[in-house]
Amino acid sequence: MKIVLLCLSVAVLSSTPARAGGLSVDDFLAEPDIFDVDLSPSGRYLAEVRRHEEVRIVMIRDLDVPGAPVIGQLGDSILRPYSVIWVSDERLLVHLLVPVNMKKVERDAKKKEDFDIDDYYTGSRTIAVNRNGEDAVMLLNDSWRLQSHLNLSRVSHILPNDPEHVLMTSFVGPRPALFKVNVYDGSSETVIKGGRRTEGFLSDNNGNPLYRWDVVFRGKAIFIYKLEDDGKWEHVETIEFDEEDEFGLVGLAKDGGLLYRKRNEETGYYEIIKRHKSEGRTEVLVSLPDRDVLSLIIDSQSDQVIGYRVEGDVIRNRYFDEELQAEYDNLKDRLMGYGFHFYSMSDKRRRSVIKSYGMDFPGSYFIYDHEKDELAFHANIYGGLRLVDLAVPATTTYLTRDKAQVRMYILLPPGYRQGQSYPMVVLVHGGPQARSYALYNNFAQFIATRGYIVVQPNFRGSTGYGLEFEKAGYKELGRLMQDDLDDAVAFMVKKGMADESRVCIAGISYGGYAALMGLIKSPALYRCAISINGVTHLRDQVKFDEKRFSNWPVLIDGVHERIGDPKVDRKYMDEHSPLLRAGEIKSPLLLIAGERDEVVPFKQSRNLAKALKRAKAEFTFLPLEDAWHNVFYYREDREKVYKAVEGFLKKNL
Repeated sequence: MKIVLLCLSVAVLSSTPARAGGLSVDDFLAEPDIFDVDLSPSGRYLAEVRRHEEVRIVMIRDLDVPGAPVIGQLGDSILRPYSVIWVSDERLLVHLLVPVNMKKVERDAKKKEDFDIDDYYTGSRTIAVNRNGEDAVMLLNDSWRLQSHLNLSRVSHILPNDPEHVLMTSFVGPRPALFKVNVYDGSSETVIKGGRRTEGFLSDNNGNPLYRWDVVFRGKAIFIYKLEDDGKWEHVETIEFDEEDEFGLVGLAKDGGLLYRKRNEETGYYEIIKRHKSEGRTEVLVSLPDRDVLSLIIDSQSDQVIGYRVEGDVIRNRYFDEELQAEYDNLKDRLMGYGFHFYSMSDKRRRSVIKSYGMDFPGSYFIYDHEKDELAFHANIYGGLRLVDLAVPATTTYLTRDKAQVRMYILLPPGYRQGQSYPMVVLVHGGPQARSYALYNNFAQFIATRGYIVVQPNFRGSTGYGLEFEKAGYKELGRLMQDDLDDAVAFMVKKGMADESRVCIAGISYGGYAALMGLIKSPALYRCAISINGVTHLRDQVKFDEKRFSNWPVLIDGVHERIGDPKVDRKYMDEHSPLLRAGEIKSPLLLIAGERDEVVPFKQSRNLAKALKRAKAEFTFLPLEDAWHNVFYYREDREKVYKAVEGFLKKNL
């Protein structure tokens, strides 16, 4: 496995021959070869969603028979499965992407030679089938009110005490609600309603709701409510989450108490808090002295927390069960230092599916037999992205000009040769209260495989390194945080790895802002910049956030603390707003923005483009009509961005 560690000095790298011609844009845009896998409760049956040419197929295998033969199968070119969940050994749930206008799609599929299912709007639906793939029924099929909703595939809870039903969430009017759904006939009954921003419910194994959690995404806040005996929801806690969190921040203890991740305001590190079910008393269940609890590990069958994930370069799991932890530690050595976790686990831990991944490794699935202690490879998630063709990862810690330590992740282009300097791209993470990890990043790998070094610094203001490190970046947009990025360039140049005359700075959201400020603050350092959905006017952005969070003063206070108060900090904010300094941008710029961005208004980039045009600057503006803040969500937008970035770097770096 290609892992390189840099400890303020460069390790010797061997040159590995990559595939002739390298990886194409299409290689990075390709769908996974395998979308999802799940073990049945007994561990005997494995369901998986695979891609076969342009068709997605659900395959059900019997692992107790030599060769794991397929005993059930379903799928076609129009209904596209993307996920599977076993309810019991007899019944399987399959989540599908279904065209909104099914009749039109069916007609076009027969008539059009250039038919492409990705050209049509889709919604999510869930069907239940037997393990042979037969007797399919659509869930939530008995309510005309729900059929117009795009998403009817949110399974909230598998009920181990009731294999005929599951809990699902959908909207009743503007409010999410919890439904009890029969997996044999698809019928449903409403259990309880949530609030307008409810994202999930926590229930006991009999299907009785206990808690709900609401999310304000831009404010990065989760509000937790407890269901009282009188049927009313009582607010019991508010917690934060980072931009990169995949949730898993709220779960149940075995005794029905509430477990959640919350920041310790003194240390700045995230801990696990337990709120006892009866008296409402809270206590710290898990606290680490030098790092964050990243998230909870939740048993999907019961909503119970069985462990937690620990923050670091490579994310590691810690389990409450000592025997399970010993098995996990044993597997760590076999998987050669890569990140991994138990992706799916059968009852009584007979078998597990292991998912492993790394900076140069988009991921693979393994089958682990707990009784025999045998680990067997199952499938690569992206078969077209071979390890030998991808960029080589490295990690390092560098010293800033004021002697702070900053962790940085590096991708070296395939065939990298020690002692040779390369053009480099500084890829800045968003947030800015977020961080990068030593994990696979498709965009970073795409850039690196074009022949560039890519560095991802966790500059001050990043999370995961304690409160002092994070707060050092508060109200330092365009100042100290920008200095840390410049110092990353100086470090790589001093090591002889980066060509100081060929450095570009790029990023999304805050990273896009930093890219713009790089051209303004350090024009001699950066030859070009790429800003994707970047903030260009700080006061306008904060005012936008103030309107969005008008009902949550605590969130507004957080924005003022981290970015600035337009009334108090006007001078600082204007001096560090790229829009107000557009005339200083002299180097080539690629400006990309989603017109439907709900986090950084599209006008932030549009107004900058107008100002740059007036200043006769050298720039390219790529507006994406259907893109949101995540411009990589739709394949068409992802392709436009990748091709634009590839052409821009080739021309300017």
